[in-house]
Amino acid sequence: PEWCKGLHPAFFRDDVLMLAGNIADSIPRLRFALTVLRSKFRRVFFIPGNLDLWVRKATLGSIIRGEKVRSEDREFVDSLAKFLQVLKVCDELGVETAPAEVANGVFILPLFSWYSRDFIPRETRRQRASHTDADAKVTIDQWIKWPFP
Repeated sequence: PEWCKGLHPAFFRDDVLMLAGNIADSIPRLRFALTVLRSKFRRVFFIPGNLDLWVRKATLGSIIRGEKVRSEDREFVDSLAKFLQVLKVCDELGVETAPAEVANGVFILPLFSWYSRDFIPRETRRQRASHTDADAKVTIDQWIKWPFP
């Protein structure tokens, strides 16, 4: 989110920004980025992505690697709980997450949607995958915690 500070303070004041998620993996970082962007644009719309809904926890590996990970697993029971907190932060900052008209006849229609390879049964993935990636493990969403199996 640090890159946000580099945007010109007045150049985008009449513009609408649509953020398509994956801004930050923690609420404090997300709040920082949205606060800065909200100060630079007339209107900001945001749709959280999977990264924004990660429920991270510090692990021995992350500590050894020197990563600054804030454990959120006690704060959020799952990613839907974090989603509700993200929406609350957006509301507090004036960042829009609902459909709205931005110009005469021009609308922004945010759509909340996420993916997970676990939404598709393993056997189906195997049938549709190429030989080389049938058993590939995708770890990009290892910190997403959906409240269902």
